[in-house]
Amino acid sequence: MKIKVLLVGRVENLANMQRMIQHDSDISIVGTVQAEARVLDEISSSNPDVVVLHVDQGNVVFRICEQIYLLRPRCIPVLLAENPDMKVLQRAMHVGVHYVFPASMEGSELANHLKNIFANETARLSVLQKGAEANVRSRIIMVFGAKGGIGKTTLAVNLAVSLASRGMRVALLDLDMQFGDIGIFLNLHSYETLSDLLEEQNNPTADTIRRHLAIHSSGVNVLCAPKSPEYAENISAWQIEKIITALRAYFDYIVIDTATLFSDINLSCIDSSTLIMFVTGLDIAVLRNSQKGIDLIGSLKQKEKIRLILNRDSQTDITKTDVERILGCPIWHSVENDEKAAVSAINEGIPLITGFPKNKISRDIEEIAAHIDEELSADGSKTVKQKKKQRRVFWR
Repeated sequence: MKIKVLLVGRVENLANMQRMIQHDSDISIVGTVQAEARVLDEISSSNPDVVVLHVDQGNVVFRICEQIYLLRPRCIPVLLAENPDMKVLQRAMHVGVHYVFPASMEGSELANHLKNIFANETARLSVLQKGAEANVRSRIIMVFGAKGGIGKTTLAVNLAVSLASRGMRVALLDLDMQFGDIGIFLNLHSYETLSDLLEEQNNPTADTIRRHLAIHSSGVNVLCAPKSPEYAENISAWQIEKIITALRAYFDYIVIDTATLFSDINLSCIDSSTLIMFVTGLDIAVLRNSQKGIDLIGSLKQKEKIRLILNRDSQTDITKTDVERILGCPIWHSVENDEKAAVSAINEGIPLITGFPKNKISRDIEEIAAHIDEELSADGSKTVKQKKKQRRVFWR
């Protein structure tokens, strides 16, 4: 398939540009344009892969490039300049042009440049498309509670392990910045933390994030919270968004354990999450805080994401009906309260569903994992049963 090229410039410049590429068998000149007003129309009619523009008309060419960048994003603009100095390069960058060459090129130089540019840009767009498709399939499960000590981290850790045991690629993020303890829950003796990552690179790339993930024996990739509370104030919501976006291209599920407050980071997680596992309990203090939390999430137009998880306690007069009435939200699932087993698992540094698979908490969390996958696979993504047949691949 030939590369379709549109040429833009004055008459004398067009003749020189044509001379440089017209004999290349891989390139087809689909049109030439002199007037600025006609460029976008010509792009629409001839659908070129590359637009080559000669810089000699002041701001006109840069204005055209900006229009191409904004309105015809699949078109690749290439500039030819008589004197491609730093000023020209800076102006080109400001309007979205990455390729600037001297107009004095000879022979097949321009044709070779265009072929390399087209090959690179085609490959880049293909990767972006695959990444976008992966992002659509990736699910973000935020685990939140309006009060500490109600089993939020236990649910997050064991939910991640349960999904991984079914062949899912799972990342577990500890975003309780000041007091996160997932490293203890999973007995991770030596591990990098979120603050280590951001200290190394303020705007982290996928490769940098990968180096800071600890791989648990269950297959879960873990990014732990800072080891000391004072590091929390240096971590921003936009950095967390960057990390989550990078992880989405590699994992089926991203499970996030959050702090019990509505910080900028938590608000960002609420916005980007697929589902919010909102953990509550059967006492008045927890229910009052939960009501405030659910109301706030509702004010953000995100209430439909909430899946209310009830931490059951048999020693109370409050019923499930009372909970649903107070919170104005249906109970999606409940988890049995077995404090002795939960504490034993933490002290041993093993997930409940691994160390105590027959325990009632383990069975409840396994059911939650199955229900999450069942609900989210309705849009055509692979189900647990389909994934189970595939070999697990860790992001490392």
